[in-house]
Amino acid sequence: MFQLLRSRAKFFYWIIAISFILFTFVVWGAQCNDTNMGGGSAPQVLGKINGEKISVSEWDDAYRGYLAQMRQQYGGAALTANQEAVAAETVWQSLLRFKLANMEIEERGLGLSDKALEDLIWNDPPLELRAQFTDSTGVFNQAAYRRALEDPNFNLDGLRNYLRTAIPQQRLMEALAADATVSESELREEFTRQTGRAVAEYAGVTLSDLTLAVQPTDAEIAAYYAAHPDEFEEPKRVNVQLVQLPIEPSEADDAEVRTMAGEVRQEILSGEIDFTRAAALYSEDEGSKANGGDLGSFDRARMVPEFTNAAFALPVGEISAPVKTQFGYHLIEVLERPAADQVRARHILFKVTPGADTAASLYEKAETFRQNALDKGFAAAAAAAGLAVQTPRPCREGRDIPGYQNTVSGTQFAFSSKPGDISRVLGGEDSYYVVANTGILPAGPAPLADVQPQIVVKVTREKKLVLADAKLTPAVAALNSGRTFAEVATQYGLAHAVTDTFTATGNVSGIGYNTDFNKAAFANPIGSLVPRVDTNRGLYALRVLWRTAFDEMGFLAQRPALEQSVLGRKQQEVIDAWYQERLEKAEIEDNRSALLN
Repeated sequence: MFQLLRSRAKFFYWIIAISFILFTFVVWGAQCNDTNMGGGSAPQVLGKINGEKISVSEWDDAYRGYLAQMRQQYGGAALTANQEAVAAETVWQSLLRFKLANMEIEERGLGLSDKALEDLIWNDPPLELRAQFTDSTGVFNQAAYRRALEDPNFNLDGLRNYLRTAIPQQRLMEALAADATVSESELREEFTRQTGRAVAEYAGVTLSDLTLAVQPTDAEIAAYYAAHPDEFEEPKRVNVQLVQLPIEPSEADDAEVRTMAGEVRQEILSGEIDFTRAAALYSEDEGSKANGGDLGSFDRARMVPEFTNAAFALPVGEISAPVKTQFGYHLIEVLERPAADQVRARHILFKVTPGADTAASLYEKAETFRQNALDKGFAAAAAAAGLAVQTPRPCREGRDIPGYQNTVSGTQFAFSSKPGDISRVLGGEDSYYVVANTGILPAGPAPLADVQPQIVVKVTREKKLVLADAKLTPAVAALNSGRTFAEVATQYGLAHAVTDTFTATGNVSGIGYNTDFNKAAFANPIGSLVPRVDTNRGLYALRVLWRTAFDEMGFLAQRPALEQSVLGRKQQEVIDAWYQERLEKAEIEDNRSALLN
């Protein structure tokens, strides 16, 4: 039953504590580790928050637990390097939050005494526990529940450990979210947003149809940059250098696959196995192996030249020697020649991939470079090893190193290290790489040269809006005088349409998705003219032709669910804001680069 409780922890914390789903195994793993450490030696300190230690063992247990959970969610599939890196960061951030929460729990006196804990377990179990002993009529079977607790196979101590942490966490979440409220008008707006439909007629100017006589000048670009500094604010970034060793097949890998293909050919020729069975067992062409490798009929233009030349040179019924193409090695058998310029063939594909020895050798080379870099410097070690030092654009937190896929772990190293630090050997999917932190760029406005292309777009748009407004203004005056949209659009050369039915947040054909056009259509009375709506695509005047009436009965029926949803969202926002504020003020010591890299 305890395992069931743990798997359903999200129900126990309900809507306001979504961020604590992770803590179920974070706490449990940490407690188990602390219980079994023994020996009296202090654990390595991975970091601190406001003086509270986070040990390597805490992080490791939580990380391994989270990876196991992710693999289960992905059906047992192997995780990518980036998925593992994101998981590591998620666990780190969750541990920081967990420690902050515990500090607040202690300060507010929200802890659970042993007496209160026992009373809770035996006399007033949480809803999640009660649910497992409640019948379809809602009656809780107290006797069955107590028998389960008294079962010697039940992990009562585990339940105590879980609730000792979970209940105070729940109390804190409830306290933090207590001020969140939802008004009746907010519920009605949400109902309209979800259920409302409208039709409108519009006329306007599409900006892409306008051409500027003069492009933005350097002076205009500089003026825009000076007047809008907040638009170009950059977060903290880190400069790095990188040495990369692609994991590619070696000559030995190629020879091994070629030999394997030859051996399979001999098995087919000797009658040990037929072609269809060999294709099912060995072929790495997922599209054809289930059909015995049959590729159907094809002409000389369909396949790559090496495959085509071999297939058209083969007599019907003969099996080729291994033929190498960009896809690997093929055994080809021509089944028939339906026309002079066509063959029908089947094949078995053996892909050439890096073997374990190749990967191990590259890793050893990368590790040797790293050790030399620590002793002699990054550039000197790279030169000695014949490796190129790459200098990508500055890294942004949580993203790949610019220009390099599957390198989030390298970015994480950069943000948890100091200038001059060198990472461990990272990667392992397509390449191994080593990163050096070469400098931190604090948050601040990006240089004008870096954002000039963005400013050109913005200034161009502003200029086009002036032109659009000049076209739309007299058209709106004509509409106000009683002329139709169609007449006015024709006279002033405007785009004109009657929309399909659209929702408050949906797409309006020709206008865009979830724009101010949608908002105006639901905020203004039917039949009234909205003289100007600015969207990314252009400038428009509109009139609402039809809109669904507010369904009072439907609203009342959905009101409880709406209130729970909207309130839960606002409560979560309050909780997230509390954490963000505390994290920004906290003194955080991050030793991950030293202890994990």
